[in-house]
Amino acid sequence: MAGNTGVQYPRQAGVYVANAKGDVLDLSRMEFHFDIRQHDLTTPNNCVVRVYNLSDGTKAQLQQDFGQENRGQLVVQAGYPSNYGAVFKGDVTFYRSGKANPTDSFLDIQAIDGDLAYSFAVVNQTLEANANGSKEQLDQIQQVYQANGVDEGYLALISQNRLSRAKTLFGLARDYLDEIAATNNLRWSIQQGKLQMTPVGGFLPQAAMPLNSASGLIGIPEVQPDGLHVRALINPAFLPGQLLYINNRDIVNYLLSPGLESLVEAPFLPTAAQLSDGTWTIMVANHTGGTRENSFYTEMICLAPNQPVPPQLWPRLL
Repeated sequence: MAGNTGVQYPRQAGVYVANAKGDVLDLSRMEFHFDIRQHDLTTPNNCVVRVYNLSDGTKAQLQQDFGQENRGQLVVQAGYPSNYGAVFKGDVTFYRSGKANPTDSFLDIQAIDGDLAYSFAVVNQTLEANANGSKEQLDQIQQVYQANGVDEGYLALISQNRLSRAKTLFGLARDYLDEIAATNNLRWSIQQGKLQMTPVGGFLPQAAMPLNSASGLIGIPEVQPDGLHVRALINPAFLPGQLLYINNRDIVNYLLSPGLESLVEAPFLPTAAQLSDGTWTIMVANHTGGTRENSFYTEMICLAPNQPVPPQLWPRLL
């Protein structure tokens, strides 16, 4: 798995915008800052990039040729020589310009991962009786999502239920995704321009990434009421649904007050058995960095999976 080991310096980052005509504008040589918010929720991930001291001509070109009407896309890349890659891909939603101080101007670029599909993709289809309900609905959704820039990612197995009568689909595709997810005990989200569905409490079928000080861990992870909080050097492989392996001797555990021990059964607090396993599922992965500051981190919130991790996904420990 990329990023488990390797050179953790020097850091690298790039910012690019593109449009439906295939034009690409490289802003990587400018000074910039990025703030990326990723989670496994149905509401899409988002990113704001602030680029400093662009010329008036470049600002005008961005707003004219790389806006929503031209299906503008923002790509942010970050990492180190051993794991450099895209940490965000999304649809440009707006630009905002201003002054950072008396001498420096800025242009903010906001983008949302899968915004066109999430906001506007509509299904309009009638499924016949005895059709495979969940599967055929998902097939229809994938078609309209792909037409709006969202490709197929990892999709967990869904039921083979058959429709007892014909069913008409008409409305926002995301509402039917909610229905499929609820019927099949899944969570769905858009990650890096791909539709992803994982079991509730589950994970992506990819090997757990060992995370320690040699592979980018910063400080000491801490169990809090909402999950395990982890800070690490930026790595594009840190995505919601990805498994991590962290030596639990390096974790500050959450201590319950007397009389509140029953809370350990709550889904956001791991049991003792889960803590002893060492595997965690990333639920939130926020990347922050740029050229002007020392911050170049991924802040994560992780939960212990509620199902066994199969041996083929166990990490190859160093």
